[in-house]
Amino acid sequence: MAQLPFLPPPYPDELLYSVCARYHQLSASPSQKQTMLDLFGCATAGAIYDLPNRLSALSSRLASNTTNTPESLLRRHTLFNFYEPFLPKARARRIADMMIGSDKGSRIHSAIGIRASSIQGLERLRLCPDCVAADAEVYGEAYWHRSHQIPGILLCHCHETPLVASTVTVFSQSNKHRFVAASQGEIGMTVHRKSVSDSDKHRGLAHMAHMLLSNQYPVIGLKGLHSRYGNILQRLRFITPGGQIIQHKLIKEFVGFYGNEFLELVGCPLESDQNDNWLTVLVRLSRRAAHPLRHLLLMEFLDTTPDDFFLRPEAPCLQFGRGPWPCLNPAANHYLKPMIRSCEIGRNSETGAPVGTFACLCGFTYSRTGPDHSKSDRFRISRMVRYGEVWENALLSFVEAEKRSLRMTARLLHVDTRTVIKHLAQLRSRCDAEKDRLPLSVDCGPQRNEWLRLCSDNPALSRTDLRKLAPAAYAKLYRHDRSWLLATGPQPVPKTQAIPRRVDWAARDREVSVAVRQVAEELSRDCGGKVKTTISMIGKRSGKLALLQQHLDKLPHTKAVLSSLVRNPAKEP
Repeated sequence: MAQLPFLPPPYPDELLYSVCARYHQLSASPSQKQTMLDLFGCATAGAIYDLPNRLSALSSRLASNTTNTPESLLRRHTLFNFYEPFLPKARARRIADMMIGSDKGSRIHSAIGIRASSIQGLERLRLCPDCVAADAEVYGEAYWHRSHQIPGILLCHCHETPLVASTVTVFSQSNKHRFVAASQGEIGMTVHRKSVSDSDKHRGLAHMAHMLLSNQYPVIGLKGLHSRYGNILQRLRFITPGGQIIQHKLIKEFVGFYGNEFLELVGCPLESDQNDNWLTVLVRLSRRAAHPLRHLLLMEFLDTTPDDFFLRPEAPCLQFGRGPWPCLNPAANHYLKPMIRSCEIGRNSETGAPVGTFACLCGFTYSRTGPDHSKSDRFRISRMVRYGEVWENALLSFVEAEKRSLRMTARLLHVDTRTVIKHLAQLRSRCDAEKDRLPLSVDCGPQRNEWLRLCSDNPALSRTDLRKLAPAAYAKLYRHDRSWLLATGPQPVPKTQAIPRRVDWAARDREVSVAVRQVAEELSRDCGGKVKTTISMIGKRSGKLALLQQHLDKLPHTKAVLSSLVRNPAKEP
């Protein structure tokens, strides 16, 4: 393998495309195909500016001590870092492998989703006039910057001046195998300076895009992206306490934040009256990867950055903190201990604030209006739902057994005196009612005699039929004398298992073979022997088609008869 005599050292934020274009200029190569052969060992390689392939082939032609390894070229001089954090892990690794080793560059853009995206790609490479002047002063020449070639980014992150389009087209047949240096690209179309430079949002997008290119953020997958967006949206009150995204509110505030003109300018228009636009898809758990520009727009709206989003530990926005939660029953021996494992979250119908309901195994149930703002909020009760049996027993014990005063009882149970009076009255009333309802003894003798008489007079009837003859007696026995009732009278008949039927295949074979021969003779006689006899015809005529199609292997005599009547009976459907 021929080694390159040299490769121009890449500049900061320089596209690999630009490095190859400078090599072509410095080597004074007679043709672009010769440059392709020198760099990649293939004259038909493409001059791809954003996501090039054959990086391993290029690196292998450099000196053994080169720092321009395939991974270094991938990370520092292509747009791969811009797309990677928003892809599924397996797909991101596959695309990296394709860029490093594959000779099929067109597949990369399809795999990453650029071709299926509604965001329009660049038609021409772009320059920042201030960067051109600064690069010429520092390095002696201009070069193509990665951060200037991202669709939807209209400002230079460094000088915050509008980018201008050059005359160098991309993805065109004329430039398919041609590297063009930045010094050769004349400035062509310009943008309206005022519509871009006056917007802080454009500056924010440009800086975040440069952060993506300059760092290798962790790939957290589509579920990870959805989880982190959910935490931020919940903290900003875009998610109901039940976990549903308030889409109409999100869309309205998102469009109000950017404005339709801005979204049209960056290539991400959003119809606020649509229920299934790119923003609603982005915040749902989807199997589709979205364009990074849309993620940056959402991050800007949510007032976060790639560093905060990807590098800070994920902190779920829990309206009432992490469980378990303390039991606030002062009558329980586990008072203030974390005994409650689950929290049921609802919503206040008037204010929309989340309301958490906490129920302990001791029966003590309370609710609290959230969200919590401090650790002390965990020990706050907004409304009592139920005091429970443990608390009620303690109330009766304090007042009736220990003869404590109502005020002392209220202090011990952490309630108001009026609450003690109210619940004490309810408990005493409930106890009196239960005593009145509780019978001392129940005489079931007449019902027993009636049941025994029914069983002896109707020995053939089942328990269900007997019950219909004396429903009142059966109900009283079932309620007060159940064990005697179930032991007396007809017992349930155990279910018997069905005995599988066995088929006498030998007898069936003899029967079917006779029928087959008769039907074949009838068909031959009716058609004068001019029509070919088939298994389907014989089976339909004899009513044995299913047997001939599915169980012919169990009917050897029949199979032999068919063999003499038709051709390849086993192969015929």
